[in-house]
Amino acid sequence: MHDEGLISCPKRTGLPRGDGRGCLGARVQMAEAAKYEAERSFEECSDVAREEIKRFHRVRSTELKTAIGQYAETQVKLARDTYAMVTQALASFSQLPIHFPSQNSS
Repeated sequence: MHDEGLISCPKRTGLPRGDGRGCLGARVQMAEAAKYEAERSFEECSDVAREEIKRFHRVRSTELKTAIGQYAETQVKLARDTYAMVTQALASFSQLPIHFPSQNSS
């Protein structure tokens, strides 16, 4: 068993329980010190996590802006290409001779 940091106390110290002195008081102090250290570690971890989240959002925002810009450029190019093809098709269609059936009365 790992006894480091533990205080060995006799069962009966002659002190009332919870008066902050003697064995119980030492255990309370150790528990409070452990609690303080755990809170400090948690806050430190939370600070690191908070900074990582901020960095993640900055990177994500930059990547999203880049992706939206590329999408917009692609859509403009696609629209220009479509316009050129429709214009060419219309010009070709306009060049076709139109033959109407003769209207012979029978």
